[in-house]
Amino acid sequence: MDQLKKALQKAGFTTSDQLKTKERPRKAIKLDDERKGHEIRNQCDLCDKFASNIEHYEHRVGVLNGKKWLCLKCADEHRINDETRTTHQSPLARSGLFLREYGRTRKF
Repeated sequence: MDQLKKALQKAGFTTSDQLKTKERPRKAIKLDDERKGHEIRNQCDLCDKFASNIEHYEHRVGVLNGKKWLCLKCADEHRINDETRTTHQSPLARSGLFLREYGRTRKF
């Protein structure tokens, strides 16, 4: 039994007690200058779905009642102009592949 235990520990397996005491290093998220003051979000305020293409829009559409963090689908559905987008936090936006169906897509 001891040989099996030693072999598993050598392979990198640990007991649950060792996992509780072992602290994992945390990475700090470094923000670009344009994104300072904004938090990174992944949930749409309007449809409450989690997506990778959530962006912050400073729009004046009264029907949305101040919901600023919107996914690509909701922004297109409610015809929010892309010129009001203040962030480019999604992976598609950072790589330059972010395309809107409604109107012109803003280039950062």
